[in-house]
Amino acid sequence: MSNHWKLKHKEQLPATTSTSESASEHSSDTLPITSSVKSQQSIEQAFITNWDITDPQSKEIHNAIAEMFATDNQPISILENKGFNRLLHLLKPKYKLPGRKYMSEVVIPAIYERVKKLIKDEISKAKAVRLLTSDIWTCLNNMLNFLSFTAHWLDKDFVLQHRTLQMKHFTESHSGYHIRSVLEDLSATGDITSLIHVIMKDNGPNILKAINESLFVGKGCIHMLQLAIKASLQVANVNDALTSARSIVTHFNHSSTAQEKLKNIQKELNLAEHQPVQDVTTRWNSTYYMLERIVEQKRAISLYISDNSSTVNIRNCTERQRLILKECLILLKPFEDITKITSSTFSSISEVIPHSNTLIKF
Repeated sequence: MSNHWKLKHKEQLPATTSTSESASEHSSDTLPITSSVKSQQSIEQAFITNWDITDPQSKEIHNAIAEMFATDNQPISILENKGFNRLLHLLKPKYKLPGRKYMSEVVIPAIYERVKKLIKDEISKAKAVRLLTSDIWTCLNNMLNFLSFTAHWLDKDFVLQHRTLQMKHFTESHSGYHIRSVLEDLSATGDITSLIHVIMKDNGPNILKAINESLFVGKGCIHMLQLAIKASLQVANVNDALTSARSIVTHFNHSSTAQEKLKNIQKELNLAEHQPVQDVTTRWNSTYYMLERIVEQKRAISLYISDNSSTVNIRNCTERQRLILKECLILLKPFEDITKITSSTFSSISEVIPHSNTLIKF
């Protein structure tokens, strides 16, 4: 048949051949290639093997994840999050994410020892006094108490440096005995703490007892301003005025409806849409901010109380109390301004002393 076409129908042969070749090319461009691609992908996937957990590339990612826990305040439970696992698999298919046990018992301790050595080397090269500051504080994310110790020093270029030496979950009562126990744990790392000259602390009897019974030398200076201002605000008429102000702030903080009504009144009066600020007894400047907001929103608060007197149980400050609050605000402002100045990162004692003397004469 092929010879017949070549001899008798030569003119039709190119078209037929072209059509056949085209069909062949079309066929080749579709099913066979698709099949080949699928086959190739399967083969590639079959030959992908996970990195060993001790592989240098795995270790690099282990360390990056562990450092993320610290820098971003992420919980170790993120290792079990599906989204996090999917992201890592997409970025590094060969990487196998370790479990909590390996991360907490191998990776994190290794980083701790490495950083500890770096800090020791830095402190040993310090050109000026090395000291510790310590405080018990509450993490607002989980309301857990922590006792921390931070080292401060000047490096060879006389640049102020600081590093946290220890931060321990503090579950016990804040007694001198329990604080001293943590200090003894810190003393166990003598290769660093032997370089420390003094601990700067507050004058609370618990911390005084802890320091005096430890191996450290303590100097009480922290929270002195807090204690002095707190005592001055305990005067009867001042305390009464502050109590009235706090009751107003508490009302708004516990009612979203009240906040919305106050916001509408602020718009009508063309006032800044600021909500009242609640103070806390351990931070004197929070009382300053509360008074500042009460004075700023005097008209809006008065109008709110007047409009809602039949539905809410809240009393406004008297004129005498308002006058006392204004005077307190005037008296506390220099303390607030100087606190901000002397609390800057690079504030030195040569700056603190003149300001302190100014406040004493104020």
